[in-house]
Amino acid sequence: MNLKKDSPFWSWREIEGWLTEEEGKKLQELCLNKNIIEVGSYKGRSTACIADVAKLVYSVDTHKALGDGQHQVDNLTTWREFRHNTGGYFNIIPFCGQLSQWVDTLPKVDIAFIDGDHTLSGVKGDIKLLQNKAKLLIFHDYCHGFPAVMIVVDIFIDIQGVCGSLAWGTIKESKLSSVT
Repeated sequence: MNLKKDSPFWSWREIEGWLTEEEGKKLQELCLNKNIIEVGSYKGRSTACIADVAKLVYSVDTHKALGDGQHQVDNLTTWREFRHNTGGYFNIIPFCGQLSQWVDTLPKVDIAFIDGDHTLSGVKGDIKLLQNKAKLLIFHDYCHGFPAVMIVVDIFIDIQGVCGSLAWGTIKESKLSSVT
């Protein structure tokens, strides 16, 4: 375990966010001993959940979201809380900004966890940028509350499983060229 060094009882469950207990358990099962790129971290709930079991987590977020996690503003809104909540983990490498700014810096990894921009163009753009970085893609908010996530995932991803609002799979071979 890579628990926060200043508290032996630290838990990802204590961090504000929308990842459920069931989803967290499944995410940890999928990410166990893997290298992960995370897109969209808000205040670090999913980041800490993954970091508890992963080798390394490359976490990318603009940290400019309002309280709903989606609407963006010009100034940093969550960076300080994210760093407070995840700063004690030794296996998290944070990147503040858009995925497009950092994608060339990021290494190939085992898994990409995508929970960023929930618009059609946002989800498709994340898939496009990560298609050569990770074979397995995990999406959060694959649910009726976020129809754009469902639409893009259903079109481009060969879904291997669903748990709560997590869906994971690989890019459909027939869709690889159309992602670009």
